[in-house]
Amino acid sequence: MERLLELPLGEWHRIAMATPKEISRELECALTGALDASASAFEAWRARDDVTTLLFRFECAEGRLLTRPRGTLMHIRCVTERAALAVLVRDGLAESDFVGLIGGFAELHR
Repeated sequence: MERLLELPLGEWHRIAMATPKEISRELECALTGALDASASAFEAWRARDDVTTLLFRFECAEGRLLTRPRGTLMHIRCVTERAALAVLVRDGLAESDFVGLIGGFAELHR
């Protein structure tokens, strides 16, 4: 989460918008299975809550311009939350599933 806190809004927006909102059923199942196997409900809630909290960074002039098109902020939230959950259970995911789940956020995990 610290990486998102330090990431310029324009960069976060670029990464998120380059990440598809829709994923395959197989990736959804891989994430759900890994969450069920290795993360508590509290840990998953905390990851989602952290993302929601960090999204308030878009409540400024620059952020409002970036998220002006309808659905943009929801897209950013969806893909960022999915990436955060994948990072939380990374050890329980195959590498290809992890990369598929985090999408463009992979560049932050090199």
